[in-house]
Amino acid sequence: AAQALLDKAAEWAPKSADLVAARSRLASHPATASGPPAGISPAVTPAQSAKVARLVARAQAAARKGDIMLPPGDCAYDLYRAALGIDGDNAQAQSGLRALPRITREQFTQALASDNLGRAHDMLATLEQLDPGNPAADAMRHRLGSAWLDRADHDARVGRSAAAQTALEEARQLVPEDPRIGQIGARIHQEN
Repeated sequence: AAQALLDKAAEWAPKSADLVAARSRLASHPATASGPPAGISPAVTPAQSAKVARLVARAQAAARKGDIMLPPGDCAYDLYRAALGIDGDNAQAQSGLRALPRITREQFTQALASDNLGRAHDMLATLEQLDPGNPAADAMRHRLGSAWLDRADHDARVGRSAAAQTALEEARQLVPEDPRIGQIGARIHQEN
């Protein structure tokens, strides 16, 4: 019954830190009455504890680098999940996993501020994968689309029509209803 409930919860929040921890606790408990009482995790050995600490440290380093969901197996998300697979009650791993959406938003903002729009796009995609339905994603999408429009406008004004068209297409994918798309598109065609 618990597995069925967790499967249902996974439909709503597939990458939830709480879900990962609950699955780990459920997997570590035998289905027999001789297992530990409900809600109590089996003891983690010193070797397991050391491995969890190493995984958490690697996950923290990956998160700082921006390796939130990629590369597979060596990204913060996978490393925190691996730690929770060993010790589903590890507070650092749970906290780290829960912090990933915030870290992703912060890195998006940094990328946007440094005009690294490709990186900002990657962080937006990461947030949408990591935390579907996150209310910040819409605002981030608008900010990124606006930044692409600014770049398209600048490139059109300095005569870089191909670069302007590429930036305009990026913006169109993000904010298709923005009225500046038509205006900047007309300017690009005038420059040709």
